[in-house]
Amino acid sequence: MRIQVDLNELAQFPLEELKVLKALVKLHLGQPMPQVIKDLNLDTAVAQGIARFLVNEGGRQRLPFLFCDDMKGDFDQLAIEVTRVLNHELGTQYKQEDVRHKVRHWYERGYTEMMPYVSVIKDRANAWRSDPKLKTHLRPNTLFGERFEQYLNLSRITGTPSGQVSLDEEFTGV
Repeated sequence: MRIQVDLNELAQFPLEELKVLKALVKLHLGQPMPQVIKDLNLDTAVAQGIARFLVNEGGRQRLPFLFCDDMKGDFDQLAIEVTRVLNHELGTQYKQEDVRHKVRHWYERGYTEMMPYVSVIKDRANAWRSDPKLKTHLRPNTLFGERFEQYLNLSRITGTPSGQVSLDEEFTGV
């Protein structure tokens, strides 16, 4: 659900609880944090909590969704969604910029839907996350790098369901 808020009216509400929302609005519109702290007279704990949310908890990437910003096109929406899925699946906090330039390459080559990216992320995460050496490759540069199509094809290969015999096994007696 989307609602419109008059920011001038919001600024007039004297409720302390709204200071965080007011701060997020100001930061989203580009005001520097020291100025936001001064304008709203934020105490140190609140300011640190906001900064922690924006930097360490993916808040910076979520602000466009909070404020219902119009995206610049299909590619921008795709890049945001790929970043969201990547962070959700891996428990990471990559920024959209970390993913954007890698996804752009494949987007221009016809991969304009979410499914290929999700398939690669989930498949490689399942294959690599339990191996200490391989899990270091669960990052945008590897997943969406030059081997993206290879990883996509690997994600499409399905194993033989347990209890079912493949033709090769049936005739070789394996």
